[in-house]
This record gives sequence, structure tokens and C-alpha cells, in this order.
Amino acid sequence: MNVLIVEPDGTVQARRLAAFAASGHCVTAVCEGERALALLRRRPFDVMLVDPFGDDATDMSLLAATRITAPMCRIVLLTATSLFVSGELFTIMPPSIEILRAPITDRDLIIHCEEPRRRLSA
Repeated sequence: MNVLIVEPDGTVQARRLAAFAASGHCVTAVCEGERALALLRRRPFDVMLVDPFGDDATDMSLLAATRITAPMCRIVLLTATSLFVSGELFTIMPPSIEILRAPITDRDLIIHCEEPRRRLSA
């Protein structure tokens, strides 16, 4: 699986990159949305992990641009925000975006990202 991690925190980025690589995935990490879009234009990714509400928030336009640039790429939002608890923001999110509430272990995150691929190969 080709994974793109968009994470400004170098420690979190390195930890996730190592975890996905150790699980046998091809993983690339960037710290900002513009760099992610540039990569998405050059090569395909199966999954993009992003926290658009973090301290160094990625511009929400990345989500819409990804849908146009790489429509087959799954977008997984990792967020600690409580804005999604009662569903207020679901109406603005495209249906192909999955939202996971942080904290989540790296192992659980990998299992979640692998799940659709497992169903297809089963």
C-alpha cells in the first residue's frame, strides 16, 4: 500500500513513517498540504493521512484538491477535535473521507488503512 502522511510534527511523522514501513508499506511523509498535492500529482497513493485541525493545521482546501487530483486516494482524517462528535462538520466532508478520533495507536491506524484492501483480496 502506498501511504502519504501529511504531518507537521516531526516526531509524530517519523513514528508513523517507521510503523507503516515496518508493516511493509511504501510510505512518504510531508509536513504541509502543498507538498502533499505536488506528490499526488506525480504518483499514486492509496491512502493519505492528515490532521487538518492540528496545531499547524493543513489548509482544508487540501481535501478538496485531493479529490480532484487523486480521486482514488482514500483520505483518513486523524483528529483530536471534538467537532465531529455530534456530526456538525460531516455535511462539509466529502463522503470518501474517513474520520478517526485521536488518540489512535499506530497499529490500529495501520489495521484501519489496510482493511478495505483486505476485503478486496479476501
